[in-house]
Amino acid sequence: MAEEQTSNELNEQQLTLLQMMYNEDIDSKKAMEVLEIPIEELYKLVDELIQLQMVISSGDEEVELTENGKNYIVEKMKMNLEEK
Repeated sequence: MAEEQTSNELNEQQLTLLQMMYNEDIDSKKAMEVLEIPIEELYKLVDELIQLQMVISSGDEEVELTENGKNYIVEKMKMNLEEK
């Protein structure tokens, strides 16, 4: 069986969703528009991020970044700045 995905290898959609959540308060409609995916795919994406402990459910179909998620985005931004 394939190895579980780790936080070091988020796919592009997962990373984009985390970045959007870090930068602004977004709703599912905006996330679907930016990612160009249907609601079912967004739910799947969020479930994957919950499993990776990057986001946590905070109530009625709301999720928020965990400290792991915030730290991941900050590290990615630092790496991008260092590359430039």
